[in-house]
Amino acid sequence: MKRLLLVPPAVALLVAGLRADVVVMRDGTRIEGVKITAETCRKVEFKVSGVATPQARPAADVRDVEYASTSPDFRAGLAAWQQEADLAAAAAWFDSAAGDGKLPAFVRATARRYGADCWLAGGDATDAARAYADLIATWPESRHLAAALRGRGEALLQSGRHAEARAAFEALKTEVAAKSLGESWAIEADYEILLAAVLGDLPGADGRPVDAVAGFEALRRRAEGRDAELVAKCSVQLGRLHLAGGRIDLALPLFETIIAGRLDIADQEVLACAFNGRGRCRFAQGQAAQDAALGRKGDKAGSDALLAEAIELFRQARLDFLRVFTVYSAVQGQQPEALYFAAQCFLRVGDAQAEARSKALLSLCSRNYPGSAWGVEARKNL
Repeated sequence: MKRLLLVPPAVALLVAGLRADVVVMRDGTRIEGVKITAETCRKVEFKVSGVATPQARPAADVRDVEYASTSPDFRAGLAAWQQEADLAAAAAWFDSAAGDGKLPAFVRATARRYGADCWLAGGDATDAARAYADLIATWPESRHLAAALRGRGEALLQSGRHAEARAAFEALKTEVAAKSLGESWAIEADYEILLAAVLGDLPGADGRPVDAVAGFEALRRRAEGRDAELVAKCSVQLGRLHLAGGRIDLALPLFETIIAGRLDIADQEVLACAFNGRGRCRFAQGQAAQDAALGRKGDKAGSDALLAEAIELFRQARLDFLRVFTVYSAVQGQQPEALYFAAQCFLRVGDAQAEARSKALLSLCSRNYPGSAWGVEARKNL
């Protein structure tokens, strides 16, 4: 299973015109018209117009905060992020905002977290780790503490240091328990610990091989009714495991469910992986139909029907892969697979300029992602 690159959560980035702050909860609800007064790893406090007593929500239940007042650097970072421009440039703007002493401490901490997330999404694990470490050291009680601890582990995973990453996620789990950061973060920590073990082929705590399917299924059950994105993250991993095992019948419904509920899922990486997963399922079904057609000797009608079915499946798969390439272009970790299989689909559908379009996609895959497994395969097919 390939490691998924972390993509920052989708946020409402056009916030320059906001007249008040907005608290975005994990369940998708928004508390608007407020003024943030304090943020810690335990709670987010705010004032509501016309209400004398300050209000608060557990930090574990808060997905994000949209600030009405920040700084030009902060807004420039948001703009670069939204426009899917150079993530390194966005991170640099956020780094500048994090060092702006005129901003409230909680806004500076948010800028540091956003910057770190941008570095990580752009594939710069070194600068991401630096930024997360600074966030933890400078704002140890920040609302972003758990996210920073997770991000530090993600940077290690991105560098292929699986054992160290698992240790970092274990530290996250310890901190979640010590500071009562909530069940969602407890599940998140266990999810990352399991993922690090699976990706690094590490043994479980008992020294035995990890049962990844059972582990992700258990985590999904814990997250149900609590955090839709955690459910989707577990589902996409289960789908990938079933796909790798040739169980299309088990994998496809998982990807379909994620895609059907995509309007309620902010994590673009999960969605991109689900579309790639569904495309891979359809591609495999198309190959099976194509192989069956070739085996229908003496039955031209049956063979032609199966070939038509195969072409339609390849066409549907191509749409999924091209969606990843166009709609989810910022999710770099999913691009090589999408490009490679879109190219294969063009050849199998065989419509106008199929060969030229296939070669163009393979060239892009090989040129932009030379170190990836799909980039290597693309070069073999050129």
